[in-house]
Amino acid sequence: MKFVHPDECPDGPHRGPEGPCEDLGQCGKCLSPSWRLRPKGERFGDHIPDCSLPDPHPGFCMGGGWGHPPTEVMRG
Repeated sequence: MKFVHPDECPDGPHRGPEGPCEDLGQCGKCLSPSWRLRPKGERFGDHIPDCSLPDPHPGFCMGGGWGHPPTEVMRG
């Protein structure tokens, strides 16, 4: 497999994990550190009480919703 330079990566720009449903990952095209979704039912910290996004979701929580039930696995 041929890897691309991070500046030319079609999946870039890459960022670190944000929010409770993301974990540290690695891009398979340029090998840069990036983020990935955690498995359903696993979180790092918790959602805000009124999170309106579907669970799991990328990025930070958004308010204005009904929140989510407690998770099976809590990390951090």
